[in-house]
Amino acid sequence: MQARSLLPFKPNESNRQVVGPGVAGFSAGVPASDIDFRHSGWQHDRSRVEDSLDAVFGPGSRLERFRECGSYAWILQSLTDPHLFRVASSHCRDRFCLPCARARAQIVQSNMRAHLGDRDWRFATLTILTRRLTLKEAVDKLYASFRQLRRSALWRRCVTGGVAVCDIKRSQDGVHWHPHLHCIIEGRYLPQPALKAVWHAITGDSYIVDIRPKRKVHHAVSCVTRYITKPLDTEVIRDPESLKAAMLALHGRRLTLTFGSWRGLRLSDPPPNGEWRVVCPLSKLLKRAASGEPDALRLMSHLQELDPCLRPRPPNCRPPP
Repeated sequence: MQARSLLPFKPNESNRQVVGPGVAGFSAGVPASDIDFRHSGWQHDRSRVEDSLDAVFGPGSRLERFRECGSYAWILQSLTDPHLFRVASSHCRDRFCLPCARARAQIVQSNMRAHLGDRDWRFATLTILTRRLTLKEAVDKLYASFRQLRRSALWRRCVTGGVAVCDIKRSQDGVHWHPHLHCIIEGRYLPQPALKAVWHAITGDSYIVDIRPKRKVHHAVSCVTRYITKPLDTEVIRDPESLKAAMLALHGRRLTLTFGSWRGLRLSDPPPNGEWRVVCPLSKLLKRAASGEPDALRLMSHLQELDPCLRPRPPNCRPPP
C-alpha cells in the first residue's frame, strides 16, 4: 500500500481525543479508541483483571498504568522497510495484561533462541504436591525447593545454567492449585530417576518430574515462553476469588528465573528495531478505516495480523460468562 495517503502527523494537544470523567477505565485526556484497539481481543477478561487489581492493591500507579495501557498510540513506518508498520503507545507492562505479556514473550523467545544456538540443553518440568497448601504457600514451597535443588550435588554436577518459567493451574474440581516450573537446562545428561530422588528428598512429598531430550529450538522455546504470555488459566481469570488469590501470591515475584551461567542474561531486553517515522495517530487511522478508506482498511488489517490481541470481536459475539 502507499503510505502517503496517511499523511505524516506532528503530535500536539489539539489532536488528542479527550474522554470525559465518569467513563469507567479511562482518565481525562486518554484516547478511548486507542485503548480499545489494543485491548479489543480480551475486553471482558481485562475488566475482570482491572476489578481484581483495584480490590487487591487499591487505587494507585499500577492500576492507573493498567487502565491507560495503549493510550496515545501512533502508527509508525520503518525507514528501512517502507512496507513494515507498527503501533507505538504507552504500555503498562503488567504481568496480567495480555497484550503486554504477549509482547514480552515474543522478545524473550527471540533472545532465548539466539542464546541457545548449538548448546547442549534439555527441557524439564518440576511439580509439587499442594493438597493442603494455599496458593501462596505452594508458590513459596516451589521456589524454595528450586533454590535448594540448585545447590544440590546432582544439579551442580549436571547443570551449568538455564531458565525457568512459573506456570499456575487449577485442578479440575477448582479446589487445588498446581504451580510448577518449566525449565530449559543447559549441561550434561541429567538422569530422571536421580532428579526424582533428589526432588523428593528436598520437598518431602513430591516426586513428579519430567526431563525430555533436546528438541528443535523453536518448539522448546515456544513451550516455555507461552506461560509468560498467559501465566494464569482462563478459568482463574474468570473466577474473582481465584484471580485475587493469584495476584497476592505472585506479587513481587519473578515468573522468569535465570540461573547458573544464564544468570544476568537480560532475556526481556528488546533488540534494536531500526529507525521509524510517525505516519499518523492511531485514532486518525481508526476514523479513516471506519469511513471505509481502502488504504486505512489495509493497514488496519496488517496491524491486526501482527497481534491477535488487536483483532476486534465480531459485533454479535456474546461476552463470556
